[in-house]
Amino acid sequence: MAKRGDKRSAVLAAVVLGICSAAFLAGILSFEHIPLSGALSHLRQSPAPPLPPEFPDVAIVVIDVHSMQQSPELWPWPRDRFSELVVRLDAAGAKVIVINVDFSTRQARREDMKFAQTIKTSGHVVLAATSALQATEDSAVVERARLPAPEFRIGAAAVAHALLDPDNHGIVRHGLRRGHIDGQDYPSLAQAAVAVAMGENPVALEVSAFPIDYRRVDPPIPIIPAAEVLSGSFEPGDVAGRIVLIGGTAERFDDRWKTPLGEQADGIYIQALATRTLLAERAYR
Repeated sequence: MAKRGDKRSAVLAAVVLGICSAAFLAGILSFEHIPLSGALSHLRQSPAPPLPPEFPDVAIVVIDVHSMQQSPELWPWPRDRFSELVVRLDAAGAKVIVINVDFSTRQARREDMKFAQTIKTSGHVVLAATSALQATEDSAVVERARLPAPEFRIGAAAVAHALLDPDNHGIVRHGLRRGHIDGQDYPSLAQAAVAVAMGENPVALEVSAFPIDYRRVDPPIPIIPAAEVLSGSFEPGDVAGRIVLIGGTAERFDDRWKTPLGEQADGIYIQALATRTLLAERAYR
């Protein structure tokens, strides 16, 4: 039989362990470096409320290693492949198609014009824009905008700012509503996707960033390799009525980011969670 002192020691150790565990979880889950929003303040007490059935959810089409290996051209892909992706996703009932790929340069004219026509015919394709700072020969620093070529922009439902905004610790805690590229404001990918889906103007009236609700990893987001979409072997029900985000996850895209949950995630996955967060914001405001 254990002595009374031993029992007290065991109880004390259990209490200390419990306190340490709670503190550790709070540090991971409370987003301690940012003020908690009303929703995130209850992160430890309850799961995120589900989106109402009348709201679209999200799905992701990934340009992964397998999909790249199925293409005769490893990268960049010819525009015909993106035309096929849009056509097949439209046929499956996608509500919005967000393509987080750089289309700033032209390729074969025939394929480019076909892709431009496919974007216009679809009517709900959102294209990505980015920028980067580059040093010139005289040591000046200039911004290099990477906007979709004009023939693609004309028919797009929106052109959106695709850059993520990590904090000083390199962690993506916030989503943006809009971003500034080459002297012009653009809605973020998440903002544009939700606005197009809801029939709204893509330009965000509110400019503040928003905490991404990382609880919204549930329910699991359908993730479909692009190769399966191109071959027609995917399940149409996984994209019907959804906002579908297309992006690269292969290592060559170098698009992995730290999250507040202590692990890294692909940029397109974080964009999908940001999109779910903005959908919920509209549903429960």
